[in-house]
Amino acid sequence: MNALKTQQYRWTKGAAECSRKNLFQLMKSRNFSFNTKVNGIFHLLNSTLFICIVITSVLSIPVIFIKHHYPEYDILYKMAGTFLLGMLFLTVFYFVSFSTASKNLFRTISSFVVQFPLFLSVSMGLSLHNGIAAFEGLIGKKSAFMRTPKFNIQKRTDGWKSNHYTSGRIGKLTYIELLLVLYFLTGLGLSYYFNDYGLFPFLILLVFGYSYVAILSIKHALSS
Repeated sequence: MNALKTQQYRWTKGAAECSRKNLFQLMKSRNFSFNTKVNGIFHLLNSTLFICIVITSVLSIPVIFIKHHYPEYDILYKMAGTFLLGMLFLTVFYFVSFSTASKNLFRTISSFVVQFPLFLSVSMGLSLHNGIAAFEGLIGKKSAFMRTPKFNIQKRTDGWKSNHYTSGRIGKLTYIELLLVLYFLTGLGLSYYFNDYGLFPFLILLVFGYSYVAILSIKHALSS
């Protein structure tokens, strides 16, 4: 998990740095069509998705309180529900990619139904880590180039725990991830208390994702 975090940090921050350096030049350029510019803007800003996930997840619990105490804003929540269409397009996008690896449609669908929610959940669990990387890239904060640990695993009997690239330290961010697990568990409790289950699936994905990432981060650090 810590090796994955190292890789994700480098990739996400690098994408954000490319955005900072090229986005405004792309927008001002007269050499590209409108469609090309729109495609380029989305491509350059893709790493900011993790920042959006962090903000949305943290604000989800205050939203539960607001929905309960200010029912006159209910129309706004119904309008916001249209953004769930984005999840439909995301699902189709990944299913098309996923299905290319298999010719058995039933097996593809059954595997996708299990693996896609897990993919979303773990991606959410990495959002704080990757969101920080994206933010640092956008503001131009410099940092060392951290290579992904290479464990020289060539057969099933090879191990990684004694590899000198790994560190036995538990990062501060991991403790924040654990606190967020408790925060989102509180959100689940509030959803049950207020009998409002609109954000329940979202919070479940957050709890599992952050728990998975944090626990494996600790386990792999202590195993190093």
